[in-house]
This record gives sequence, structure tokens and C-alpha cells, in this order.
Amino acid sequence: MSGTVSVIDTASGTVTATVAAGPGAEGLAVSPDGSRVYAADTGGSSVTVIDAATDAVVATVPVGATPVGLTVAPDGKHVYVPDYNGAALSVIDTTTETVAATVPIGGRPHSAAVTPNGATVYVTDAASGTVSVVDTATATVTSTFSVGAAPHGIALKIAPGGSSAYVANFGAASVSIVDLASDAITATVPVGNNPVDLAVSVIKPAATTLTAGTAYLSLLPLGEAGLNATLTSGGVPVAGQTITFTDVDGRALCHATTNASGKAVCNTAPGLLDSVSVLLCGYQAAYAGNRYYLPSSAHGNTALL
Repeated sequence: MSGTVSVIDTASGTVTATVAAGPGAEGLAVSPDGSRVYAADTGGSSVTVIDAATDAVVATVPVGATPVGLTVAPDGKHVYVPDYNGAALSVIDTTTETVAATVPIGGRPHSAAVTPNGATVYVTDAASGTVSVVDTATATVTSTFSVGAAPHGIALKIAPGGSSAYVANFGAASVSIVDLASDAITATVPVGNNPVDLAVSVIKPAATTLTAGTAYLSLLPLGEAGLNATLTSGGVPVAGQTITFTDVDGRALCHATTNASGKAVCNTAPGLLDSVSVLLCGYQAAYAGNRYYLPSSAHGNTALL
């Protein structure tokens, strides 16, 4: 059983290249920067890594039996591969192109989807009619929730005011819509027989507001303590996002990740001139944004401690 990946020029709608992958190439995922394509070789118990610039295979990574609906982490550092006949999720480290962890998943894991902050992976299990919730930091299953019979594909909608998972139930001719705050099914939509894959339409990025607080300059030791900023969208805190702190001239001071309250806090120890500059002029906090949230920035003041 051969396996190839066709490369289509979206402008002309024509095939520009055909790349030889492993046997039964099925699932596909692209790195966030577009430099790599990962193909699940269902018949070869491996993942083929393709250089998107040259259409050349640069690595073949052995995984569990019958890999299917794989996905790439938002930072591009890991690929999550459900091994359908291996009852596991293989986690590939993209730096070394090797399996860094294996997470047991039910009986027939089919597809995976990862949250925008990279903290959680949702994996469908066709054998038990459930979705496993995997903590990526510990590579462990933290919970499961039930959906329809033989779930296959899964897609996430992560948005302020409510996030959902959409699950294609291959054995039930339906799609389950799950509220990710409660892991409860909110709706079941009848569709055609044996749905496999699905996708969520592109969501317009939501506006954000960044509010910077007051930091404090200490003289012994010299440095700024408590540079802080709070990120919200529609009045709702936005967690898991990186905030970069600089002086007013753009020189980096430190960076931190927003917590559950949307707040990021960090300390820094620049030189004497920078410390005086921050004391006199304050500091800048900036959020770069992503595909779900628009960028924002704010100015914070500094007081002498």
C-alpha cells in the first residue's frame, strides 16, 4: 500500500508536486510557520516529515500502530499522534524528530486537537465513545467525557465567552457539540452516515485590552519589581498568553505568561541607566496576539520603593 502527498497550488488549483510518504498516508498537519508538513503513515506506523519549501522528506518518525488524525502544537515544538491500533497518543519532539512521550488513550484513539495555548490536547477514542483530555505539561490524561458512538474527527472553537469541541461520531451519523467549560454535550447535530473529519470556520480574532499597573524600583538590589499587565477580551480574562515588557525605547526588560485572571507579572534587573529611565518614563507592556486574539499594548508607571 503506497502513500503520497499531493501539493496543490491554491492560486491555480493544480497539483505542483507529489511527495512519496509512508504506506497509507492519511492524516496531515502543518507547522504554524508553514515550514513542515507531517503525514500520518497509517500503514507504516510512522510519521513522514516533509520540508514544505523543497517538498522533500526530511525525516520518518516511528510511532505506534496505525497513526491517524495528528495535530501540531501552536508553538510547533510537538506533534500529537493518535495511534489507532496502539491505544496511545505519541508525542513527537520536533527538534529531535523523535517520540518524547507516549500517553495511554482508551482503545482506538483516532484524532487529536490542541488548544491555542498548547496546554491541552483532546483525543477521540472510537472504542469507548469518549474524548480524553490530555495535559501537555505532564503528558497525562486528566479527564474524559462521553460523546456519540465511534468518534473520529475533532475540531475546537476557542473564543471569549465560551469554547466548544465539535466531534464527528462515525458510528452515530452525528456531530456532538461539547461545552469545554463543563465537558457537557450542548447539542447533537444529525449528519450523513459515517462522518470522519470536520473543521470549524475561521473565527475573526477578538479585540483585547491590556492594562498595565504600577511597578516598583528598588535600589538595593537595583531593579524593577512587579512589572504587571492584565489581558482581557470583552471583559473576560485571557490566560496563557505571553506579555512582553520593555522600556519606552523598546529595550526588553522581561516577559511573563498571563494566569487564570489574565495577569502577567515579572521582575527585572537592568543597568543603572535603564532603571532610571524606567523610573522616570515608565514601561511598556505588549501582547503580540494570535489567530484568536488581536494585539494590544499599554503603558505602566514605576514608583520608587
